[in-house]
Amino acid sequence: MPKKEGGVCSPGGACYQFPSPGCSMCCMIFSLFGVIGLLSIGGLFKDSYKKAEGEDALTRSSEEVAQKAAFIGAAIYAGVIALCFGLFLWRKFTNKKPEEDDL
Repeated sequence: MPKKEGGVCSPGGACYQFPSPGCSMCCMIFSLFGVIGLLSIGGLFKDSYKKAEGEDALTRSSEEVAQKAAFIGAAIYAGVIALCFGLFLWRKFTNKKPEEDDL
């Protein structure tokens, strides 16, 4: 049975990486949308965004809490992007290239 360093091999001999570089790319893209959305929401609260008519108005203290939470969430998503990018680079460049004799 072939052995692949850093991967999982099935009894049939097929070896898989987990997580694959594609998984890291997917997480980076989804996290990017999270950062953009939370920065937009935080910016709206920073510019004194008001709710639609007929809804309870936010107090200044609750606006500040919402703004702070949105920016903290964006920072967490940015950290996930950095972690996934590092994992992507690690998986991409530490894998052994198959030699012609192994094919």
